[in-house]
Amino acid sequence: MESEKVVMDKLKAQEKEKSATFKQYLGNRLMYQRMLALYEKHGLL
Repeated sequence: MESEKVVMDKLKAQEKEKSATFKQYLGNRLMYQRMLALYEKHGLL
């Protein structure tokens, strides 16, 4: 299976930034970035 980044890049190249798939992957990336930031803030990483 392709990584989310690869799929997002393909969708962006096809100008499908408004598709449900793109929005789901974007939401996942933002959520994981926020989780990692919280972990770092609390010294868990």
